[in-house]
Amino acid sequence: ELHFYVVFSINFFYNLDMIYFIYGQPCASIRSRIKKIIKGSLNFTDDMNFVKFDGSQVTCQTYVDEALFMPLGYDNKVISVENCYFLSKEKGRHKIESEQEYEELIEYIKHPNDATDLILSVVSLNIDEKNEIVKLLRKNANVIEIKEPDKKQWKEYVRLYCLDHLKMN
Repeated sequence: ELHFYVVFSINFFYNLDMIYFIYGQPCASIRSRIKKIIKGSLNFTDDMNFVKFDGSQVTCQTYVDEALFMPLGYDNKVISVENCYFLSKEKGRHKIESEQEYEELIEYIKHPNDATDLILSVVSLNIDEKNEIVKLLRKNANVIEIKEPDKKQWKEYVRLYCLDHLKMN
């Protein structure tokens, strides 16, 4: 609960809740966190207030353009971009790399649309800390690192899960 207060205070004063950078492992935990963010931002999702992209298949210009559009009929929208390979040290080879114009993403991070929550995620613990985009995200985004729980954490998680479900029944 203290952690929540600290995150809330930082978000309140610096308005970091428009951009999220989520990285780590396992993939299921990252997706779960993305779902929580979406649920906290939107009452329900449809094609007008939620858009999902695969960052290894589309250029950053595509989702930046989408983020700049105002949501039609809603106060805000959420854009989730998974597989943001360019934020990891293990970039691999991607056909779209030659078409990427990262300057547009950099400008968006500096000046985000207040009506859009942008979620950038990558399944990797090796983030490229020298990357200009990563540096900007660390400064201007809500950064969430997901780590595989150790044995002790798993036991505690199972205990809390069981207690929670016993209360419901």
